[in-house]
Parts: sequence; structure tokens; C-alpha cells
Amino acid sequence: MFKKLFYLFMGFVLVNVTLLSGVTLPAKAETDPKLDKSREELIEKAIEFSKEYDDSSVSEIKFLKSKIKQGAVKVHNGNLDFDQSFAKENDKNKIVYIPSKDNDLDKELNYNMLSIVLDKKGNIVNYIEMIINGNDVDYTSNISLYSNGKLVKDEKLQLNKEDFAKNSSDKSVSLFGEKKANAASFWSKFSKCLDRMGVASWVITSISVVCSGVCVITLGTACITCVVGAGLVTEGVMVKCVHEGIRGK
Repeated sequence: MFKKLFYLFMGFVLVNVTLLSGVTLPAKAETDPKLDKSREELIEKAIEFSKEYDDSSVSEIKFLKSKIKQGAVKVHNGNLDFDQSFAKENDKNKIVYIPSKDNDLDKELNYNMLSIVLDKKGNIVNYIEMIINGNDVDYTSNISLYSNGKLVKDEKLQLNKEDFAKNSSDKSVSLFGEKKANAASFWSKFSKCLDRMGVASWVITSISVVCSGVCVITLGTACITCVVGAGLVTEGVMVKCVHEGIRGK
């Protein structure tokens, strides 16, 4: 279930991916009191999202397969698992999620997904491919992010052994380039909450690298679009962890 929700979340990075290139992350930005209002909006947007997007049937697979075969949708991990595809829809768009797999990797270290946004007429609006592969031997995470077939982020993260173990909440995500964030910080508490829910630290860290540029600029609408999607976990758990991050509970 978590992996499906993870795939779902990453589709919503689509609208923010162009903001992620070349962003310098200020180490103390998250403690800026000016962001208090945006942090409160984060909770509101999480709740709004859960109301706006509904599960939807996937009736476009044949059409999407042809687009991929024609090269209109360019993919870099061609081992797509169409049988596991699913969709979410609101009154404007449908997002179809197609996981891909790497047979050389353990499934728990393999978080790959193609998400395609369609308008109400069934036309392709945008698509994103994200490949996140963990390595529990050298404790690294390789992140590749493609927007409309173009590479926009390619990074290898050096992590620690503890990041690949559960209940590693003493290590906060290295969102701001620090191994140990301020214990009072939003992201420290947020990540520890997710960790208690069984989300390994290396996954949290990898996600944070994708979302960090947006969330440093603002913890409002753009941030929640990136982080929540339909949840790293369920919306209810997401809201709980956001509350803990903001209020320190």
C-alpha cells in the first residue's frame, strides 16, 4: 500500500519540477517566522487535496501504450508494469500512474514511476518519470527525475546504514544539507513522524531532495502539492505528521 501511495505522491511533483533546478537551500529558512502562515496553509491544503481527488478507473492504457511506443511519451525505464497502473481524478485532470520495476533490485529499494496527466478530453498535458533506487550495500540513493522526457535532476545521495533501517528517527532528513537538523525544526519532526509510520529514512531523504526547493521557498500551496500528493502515506497520517512538524506534538 505504501508503495502505491508513494507513486501517487510523486505524480504531483509535476507542477513543481521546474522550480527545483538551481535552488540554493538556506539552512535556517524553515525556522523563519514569516513562514508560519504558510505552515498553517500546509494543513489546510492537505485536507483540501483529500477532498478534491478521487480514485478513477484506468481506461487509457491502450492509448498510452501507443504513445510510448511511438515515442510521444519518452521513458527511460521501459520495464513498465501496466497491470499495476491506477489513476486519480478531479474536475480538471486525470493522472494515470504506471509503476516500473528494476528486476536487479529488491522491490523495497525500487521506487520508479511514470505519471501522465490527461485533460478531460484525454489529451496528454504533461508527464513525469521518477526513478529512485536505494542501495543498502553502500548506503546510497540514486535519484533521476525526467519532465516530459528531459532530465531535470540526477543526483546520488550518500546516506548512512541507519537510514536503511526502520525506526531511525534519531537521524533527521538531510533536507538542508545537514546530517542533524535542529530538533525543533518542522522537517525534523515531520520526518520522525513518518519514520514511526514505517517509512524508511532513506526514502524520506530522497523525497525531500525532490521537494526541498519548493518547500524552502514556501511551505504553502506548492509545498503541499509536492509533498502530499495523495500522501506519502494516507492523507490522515500525512495531516497528523504535518501537525507534529508545525506544532511539535
